[in-house]
Amino acid sequence: MGRQLFADAYLEFPPADVATVNTHTAATNLWDPALWSSIPAFETRAGKMWELRAGGLMGTTGTPTLIVQPRWGIAVAASNITFGASNTFTMPTLTATSWQMFCHIGCRSIGVTAATATLTANGQMNIKGVAAAVDVDLSFGGVTITTGPWNVATGVSFDATWSASSASNTFTTKWVMLRALN
Repeated sequence: MGRQLFADAYLEFPPADVATVNTHTAATNLWDPALWSSIPAFETRAGKMWELRAGGLMGTTGTPTLIVQPRWGIAVAASNITFGASNTFTMPTLTATSWQMFCHIGCRSIGVTAATATLTANGQMNIKGVAAAVDVDLSFGGVTITTGPWNVATGVSFDATWSASSASNTFTTKWVMLRALN
């Protein structure tokens, strides 16, 4: 007989837009991971799996490049541990364009004496293309990390890096969902 597993979201659907970020060229979280995609202390265990999904609107001016990536942690983007960035992609000029992303995160093992976990993640961001153009798909992840904490509250962050700082290079996150798959 198979195990009975329950998928459960940690938070309800947000009552308003989660965040808008712009005017940056360093990796910047698209939402506050401590609030919207946190994982309680001691929840991480060998075999545990999560699914992170988010969506919203974005815009660009000119043709900036974009890099996106998931990270393990709830601090500012650069302080969290990367699961692997997407390729650098030159974006077309976009106005109020829909985006969505998904990412699956899995824990392979935990170390008891060092309180670190071995985790891996993969996913994809889809950005609606301009009229009559093909959508943009940015794949990311694939890095196995071995130093993710499991004995403190943590989470999964997701960040973007623009090549040009502009008030028009924006991400507005409309919703975020992190759920445990088992």
